[in-house]
Amino acid sequence: MTTASQLFGSVAAEMRVDWPTVRVVKGREKVIRKSELLLAFSERCGQLGAMQDLGYFLSKPGAMERIPYLLLVSRTTNLDARDPNLEDLVGLLLIFEYRPCGVATGAFATNDRSGRNTFLMLPQYRQQVVELCVQKLLADGAHLILISFRSTYGVGADGKPMLKVRGAGKSIARWTEQSHNPRLSSASRNI
Repeated sequence: MTTASQLFGSVAAEMRVDWPTVRVVKGREKVIRKSELLLAFSERCGQLGAMQDLGYFLSKPGAMERIPYLLLVSRTTNLDARDPNLEDLVGLLLIFEYRPCGVATGAFATNDRSGRNTFLMLPQYRQQVVELCVQKLLADGAHLILISFRSTYGVGADGKPMLKVRGAGKSIARWTEQSHNPRLSSASRNI
């Protein structure tokens, strides 16, 4: 079984960084305070406009109360989540924990079916940033994680997922890949 530190070590080697760090910013007001950073980082990643409507995105009504979490992935161990250095960031994830009646559930979702507006990353680190964010959420007690993201990765020639995240303890990691062609209906398969 692969441990979290072994996974982080292998991702660090692939990313050619000292040691990737994931810091969490939790709560609507704290995330809103990062809007300038998020706009600048979205431009740096070539994802223009991804964080343009952050205020609306964080306040739009839903069936259940949800708490935003901003996961910042850094190439260094000393990232300050209160005042992150843009040059140290390699990716970030905006995800929500659903809390019916205010009760923490451990159920997280990006609430972005397109995969365009909640995951920002430097293109060369896409796969690793996804892996690190999922691993961080699992390590912090997440029970269910639903993430949409765009990638050129997916599955290898052997049909197995290329993402290297495994379930922790009794949890099971299941992946679904979905591709969309506007002329055809969506095709989905479990991995």
